[in-house]
Amino acid sequence: MKRAFASIMVVTILCSIAHAEDKFDFRKTRWGMTKEEVIASEGENQRLESSRDELYFQEVIDGIAFFVSYDFIDNRLVSASYIQEKSFDSTSEDCIKTFFIFSKLLEENYGKVNEKHLTIPNYYKKHKENACLGVSIGAVSILFRWINNGTVIDLFLSRDINKLPSLSIHYASIKDLKRIKSSRADKEKKKL
Repeated sequence: MKRAFASIMVVTILCSIAHAEDKFDFRKTRWGMTKEEVIASEGENQRLESSRDELYFQEVIDGIAFFVSYDFIDNRLVSASYIQEKSFDSTSEDCIKTFFIFSKLLEENYGKVNEKHLTIPNYYKKHKENACLGVSIGAVSILFRWINNGTVIDLFLSRDINKLPSLSIHYASIKDLKRIKSSRADKEKKKL
């Protein structure tokens, strides 16, 4: 009886280890993968462009087109994002509704939100129909953060380069956060 129980425990542990190895950090990738491994993981999804430190693909989620961005340091995957291709119209309420739809989808995958950062002045709380306009002028921004199995996930509603409301979801390896920040700072310095 004890041997049967021990055998069942070993099989259970091995299955859970094998199952854990099947989990991904972003899409079908794991932090630390090479650029070639990420390209292979995307399969038939056509690559839009790439540079030494980035890869771009496209994806449609819940009817919204996104750029899929993979970021590398020393040819190792450290972060990735979904970046909305076409910004919201600042005169509609769609940006707020869509943010909360994606928030629910992420909660289903990663559990309860760990952090919420909301910048919503009283005017926009009272006049929710103008909230997307508030995003486009920089008065309203919303960030929800999940921390899950070595990954930090940020769902962010803010204005894009054209000052229109835009949704993005950013995933980053927690162990590489310092390297990511340092790499971004170095890129900015090179622009000067």
